[in-house]
Amino acid sequence: MCTRGGAQRKDELLLSEHFAEGVRRARRRRGGAPLRVLNFDWHGMTKDLRERGAVEGLWALLESTIAQVPHPPKRTCVD
Repeated sequence: MCTRGGAQRKDELLLSEHFAEGVRRARRRRGGAPLRVLNFDWHGMTKDLRERGAVEGLWALLESTIAQVPHPPKRTCVD
């Protein structure tokens, strides 16, 4: 059991490292433009609310976040 816990921690650490590297890479690519990272505990939400509730919670988080993003003016393509 101790080995499994150690392996789980190692997997979580590796996942965390890859996530941090992905965020750093995204920030570099955006050239200083703002980047917002949302935290959503999928496993915790599915445990508390089941999958349907977790999906609804995720969409609610995404909708409220997207609504806050200033959108550039629409462009019309003219041939």
